[in-house]
Amino acid sequence: MKKYLFIIPLLISPFTFAQTEKTIHGKVINEDFPVQGIKVVNIITEKTVTTNNNGDFSIVVKPNDMLVFYGLEYNYSRKSIDEKD
Repeated sequence: MKKYLFIIPLLISPFTFAQTEKTIHGKVINEDFPVQGIKVVNIITEKTVTTNNNGDFSIVVKPNDMLVFYGLEYNYSRKSIDEKD
């Protein structure tokens, strides 16, 4: 049975940005536990990062980008990046 991932944005720029790239930080958890080794892919720029031992990640995004989160034992999840992110 596949488990579901929950993505928690930890630190997202409070400033609205006009199509400029920013680094966002987040944490991937499952049932209140951080998940290591989850691939986080910006499918627009094709940049990929992997969550660390604490489930943390940082990736460069801009508005209208789409992040995909996936791992072998988990259902994939998506997050669309908008102006407020």
